[in-house]
Formats: sequence, structure tokens, C-alpha cells
Amino acid sequence: MATYVDELERFTQGCKDYRSEVRVTPRGLLEVEDSTFTLSPGAREQLCATCGVSRRFFDSVSAEGCADVLSVVLEGRKFLVRARFETVRGFLSTRFRPIDNKDVVKTLVPRLKMLKLLTLEDPFWESLQDEYSVLCIPGTRREDFGVGYTPSLVITNSEVGRGALSVRLRAKLEGATLLSDPVIRRTHLLSSSTFEISEALRNALLTLVNALPVIKRNLERTIRFRPFDFKWLRYPDEVFEEMFGEKKSSLLKMNEAREYGVSQLVRVTQSSSISAYWRCMLQRNFFDLLLSFEEYVKQSWLYRWPKHSTI
Repeated sequence: MATYVDELERFTQGCKDYRSEVRVTPRGLLEVEDSTFTLSPGAREQLCATCGVSRRFFDSVSAEGCADVLSVVLEGRKFLVRARFETVRGFLSTRFRPIDNKDVVKTLVPRLKMLKLLTLEDPFWESLQDEYSVLCIPGTRREDFGVGYTPSLVITNSEVGRGALSVRLRAKLEGATLLSDPVIRRTHLLSSSTFEISEALRNALLTLVNALPVIKRNLERTIRFRPFDFKWLRYPDEVFEEMFGEKKSSLLKMNEAREYGVSQLVRVTQSSSISAYWRCMLQRNFFDLLLSFEEYVKQSWLYRWPKHSTI
């Protein structure tokens, strides 16, 4: 059976970094030193942002065979190019200092497991990608204030600048999974002592335990959505269909408001029908909603919705 370390070793095969000047070819490929690479969707967005052009413009000049015009903007500058085999997975400034998943596994995971605050088990990858990865360290089931839940640690990371490394506390309740704000951030990875990390995790767990009665009470609430309320929920159709049973376009055309129980909506946080990325986003959103329900819902009417740009 493959371990999380085995999976990581397979993931890192073919990875190589360049700190070099680059050139865009007429067809939109990237020349780095003596090699030519295609661009991943994320790297293409980073290149466009660096050059100050839109994705549509880049696709257009690439199709017309004149994308090399962008080389004028890049000329004389060095970039951090993160490649895997023949594809650029990240196009970054040389000032960017990445924390790779291998650094997390070698440096952070042993320290977390050594604390044994949650009777930690072996980690497993919920998602392992360039733009984001989600490593989960499960704990054992507990019960506080009459609420049964399973606490665990979730480490999120991006190797290509899509989101800073963080450690979060996750609580799996009956029918719901909630993900806290960061307990440890990237800047604290190497500078914090084991004692500081232990205290941060212990305080986070205490906060969660104290919040359980509030969470349990708010799980029994209802929310009424008007058609235009769905406009501000920036989720893909896979999330809308899993949460509401319909696509966003259909919900926007409703002629009347609809009422949903929170316990019904929050079940989407455990659904295997949506990606790990969106599960984590929803777990963060519902964590905020259930802790501060009155900030988001007024007399059962949706007032606003928690928003997070990254996990």
C-alpha cells in the first residue's frame, strides 16, 4: 500500500526549477535556457499577469503566431520557472521562495505528529497538485458538550504561489465538516518552536470545543434565499447541484424565495461528488457561517455569504 511519502515521490518526478531569462515563442510556448515548454493554465495566467495582458489576448496572439511580441516585456529579466517534464507549472518572480510539499513532509509533519494532541494518525493526501495540495492528519473521535466530532489537522500548500502554507483544524460532525482559519501560517513554519506550535493547536482545539454548542444550535436554523442571492455565491455548477439540487442558472430564474435548512446545505462539505478544493472552500465558508450566523442571516433571510479566495 502506497504511503503519503510514496505518492509525493511520484508527484515530484520530472520537477526542475530554472532561474533564468525567458522568451515567448510565436505560438505561445516558453523558451527557457535550451528547452521549450508548454504552459499549464495556472502558469499561463501568471505569465499574462506579468506581461499585463489578458488571457484572451495571449490566446489570440498565440493562434496568430505572433505571441513573441510579449518577449519585449520580459527581455533582460530573470524569472523562477517551475517545470515538470515539458510543462511549466509555475511562472514566478525570483523573489518568490517556495515551500515545497517535500519540505512540509520532512519538516512540519514530524513536529505535528510528535505533539500527539489529537492522537494523530498517519497523514493522507486529499489533493496533491501544483496549485494547491491538501494533506490531512486524522485524529480520533471525541465528544464534548454532547456533540460528537472528529478533529483533524489539514495542511494546505501551493508550490506555485497560489496560496500560502497553513495548518488548519478540521472538525467532522454528524453530516457536516468544518475547517478553521489558519492555526499556523507559512511565516511560522521554520521559526516557531515545537512549544509554540503545540500551544497554537491546543488553543485552536479549545476554541472549537467552546464553539460546539453554538455550532450545534445554528445547524438547526434555516436560510431563505431570494433569486438574486444566488448570484453572489461564486461556486461552479457541480457545487450548486450538490448543495441545492439545481444549476445556478436555474436558481437565478426562480420567481420566489426558497427556504433551506442549514443541516441540509452543510452536507455538501462531505460530498465526494465535488473536488477536494471546493470541499475545503465550503468547509471554511460554513465554519464562519455557523460560528457567526447572525452576521450573515437576518430573520432567516440571507444577508451575505462568507467568501474566501483561497483555501
